Amino acid sequence: MSSFLVVDTDVLAAASADAAQIGSAVRSAAVSAAPATVRVLPAAADEVSAAVSSWFSEFGQEFQTLGAQVGLAHERFVQALNASAGAYAGAEAASVAPLQTLLNVVNAPTELLFGRPLIGNGADGAAGTGQAGGDGGFLWGNGGAGGSGAAGQAGGKGGSAGLLGRGGAGGAGGNAVNGGAGGAGGAGGAGGWWAGRGGAGGMGGIGADSTTGAGGAGGAGGAGGVGRALFWGPGGNGGMGGDAGDSLTVAPSGVGNAEAGAVGYAGGAGGRGGAGGASWGLFSVGGAGGAGGDGGLGGTGGTGAVSTSWGLAGGAGGTGGAGGNGGLGGAGGSAGLFGTGFLGTSGHGGVDGLGGAGGHGGAGAQGGAATAGFNAPGTAGGTGSAAVGRVGGIGGIGGTGGSGGTVTTLSGGSTPYGVAVGPDGYLYVTNINTDSVAVINPVTNTIVATIAVGDQPYGVAVNPGGDVYVTNWGSGTVSVIDPTTNTVTGSSIPVGTNPLGVAVNPGGDVYVTNVGSGYVLAIDPSTNTVTGSPTVVLGDPYGVATNGGGNVYVTSNANDTVSVIDPATNTVTGSPISVGGNPRGIAVGPGGNVYVANAGSDTVSVIDPTTNTVTSNVAVGDAPFAVAVNQTNGYVFVANSFDGTVSVINPSTNTVTATIGVGSAPYGVAVDSATGAVYVTNFSSGTVSMISA
Repeated sequence: MSSFLVVDTDVLAAASADAAQIGSAVRSAAVSAAPATVRVLPAAADEVSAAVSSWFSEFGQEFQTLGAQVGLAHERFVQALNASAGAYAGAEAASVAPLQTLLNVVNAPTELLFGRPLIGNGADGAAGTGQAGGDGGFLWGNGGAGGSGAAGQAGGKGGSAGLLGRGGAGGAGGNAVNGGAGGAGGAGGAGGWWAGRGGAGGMGGIGADSTTGAGGAGGAGGAGGVGRALFWGPGGNGGMGGDAGDSLTVAPSGVGNAEAGAVGYAGGAGGRGGAGGASWGLFSVGGAGGAGGDGGLGGTGGTGAVSTSWGLAGGAGGTGGAGGNGGLGGAGGSAGLFGTGFLGTSGHGGVDGLGGAGGHGGAGAQGGAATAGFNAPGTAGGTGSAAVGRVGGIGGIGGTGGSGGTVTTLSGGSTPYGVAVGPDGYLYVTNINTDSVAVINPVTNTIVATIAVGDQPYGVAVNPGGDVYVTNWGSGTVSVIDPTTNTVTGSSIPVGTNPLGVAVNPGGDVYVTNVGSGYVLAIDPSTNTVTGSPTVVLGDPYGVATNGGGNVYVTSNANDTVSVIDPATNTVTGSPISVGGNPRGIAVGPGGNVYVANAGSDTVSVIDPTTNTVTSNVAVGDAPFAVAVNQTNGYVFVANSFDGTVSVINPSTNTVTATIGVGSAPYGVAVDSATGAVYVTNFSSGTVSMISA
């Protein structure tokens, strides 16, 4: 009968060191006890005490002698342990070389013919190379693990086992850089033909975050190796899909007038989990599928552009980018024919891997600033993609609305009614109850002069040279103001009963409506006298405006019409144009379209000057009294007297884009086309509202 002894030389060396420490502790204790035990003093001076003391001292001396002998024996025991450990180590070293030499001789033919040993494990692939693992020995040996991939490179395939052994694990895919996709995990090696499970698939590489676009996709997990054993050898588990990279990119901002910001870039898609390895054995189970990688975070949407057009909202913030889809879980490997033995229940397949979570939607960007006194809300962030994987991502946060234009309240004197802007930006405001005109500095927004005019001044207009014309309702005159001295020049011009509206054409000619007289007069600016005959306009002529060609448009408050006067003949051409109820204010846009404020029907009628027909009726606020047009961009501003607001109309669509709160009873409105500022007189508040960006 033979037996085998297995010796671990490291364990022997450790035991020897522990024994040496025990001996040292015993010696230290003996030395410490010697003074008190080898020489015991008598308790008294009599003979009995002396005899007892001598007896105990002899015992102490004998104990010290015995302790010295034990210490010597312990030292020899420690020396024997050390010697045996060295002897065993030497014997092991002497036997290794012949055995390895013998193994090399045995493996040489198969290494030469097939590139793999007969007995022994396959070599592991080098890390960072994606190198495949070596196959295990034909008779016995595990497959080598595949090497991990370099950045974005696939991992190496695991080596297959021989007759007995496990398949090597697939190498992990390399993590990506600079927004690239992660490398796929390597497939696991096949298990042994007689016994041994398949190798696990390698994990997919992580997709890289991107600062210039979409996030990188996660790499797919490697497939589990096949379990090939006839009776038992489960398939390897599939590798987990790599997580996707986030988009760290902010999408481009809007660049045009109120242009929306761009949609954010998408997050990367999570890598698909590797499939579990199939099992060929009769009683084996398939490998579990790998979990899918998580999708990446969507990028932030672009900022909306600032609006440079009155009444137009700032550009909407771009929608956040969609979160990347989570990777699909890998399918479980198929099972062997029987799970627990012949005629037993079927073996179960591997568990399908879970899909990865969808990435979150990116945040919506801030909306662009508006220039019409209101806020434009940012658009909502994009929602996470649908739950292709385990769960959908969370929607991004909506962007903040852009800042709106501001409304500033200025002092306008008592009962301000009409308003006009001079070529130098100075503002002229008529005050009915004080029979005066207030002059406002556009830089300081303060009244710098108050000019006495006629009785109950209503209308005001400025010619290209800066001279100011004021209609005095109560005195039936027009006053002319010199802007350089802020004084009335010459005598007031008699024009008839109850003059109200006043307008100046590009050549400087002045037109005045007389409600009480029922006609329109023209004034020669060179002499400041009435020229030609009055033009009769029925139905209480109220507002007046001129276009670039010199045509004069007059609203008839009582007839609900607009009359067109030929300036060459001072006669009404064609039939009056029917508009809304009680037309009051009137203005002409840069393209020639005529805008009429209908106080009785709460609309603005738009007249085509080529056909003199109404093309649109735009619903505005309550009782619109006055209207003005920005001659640069064509936006239309309507003062709604009963609800204290200004409606802003987009001339391209003839729709109201904003409603801005001002003071009480706004009766007059004017636009400084050079700066875009809008001035509104608030009759009951005694103020002027300035709307600016």
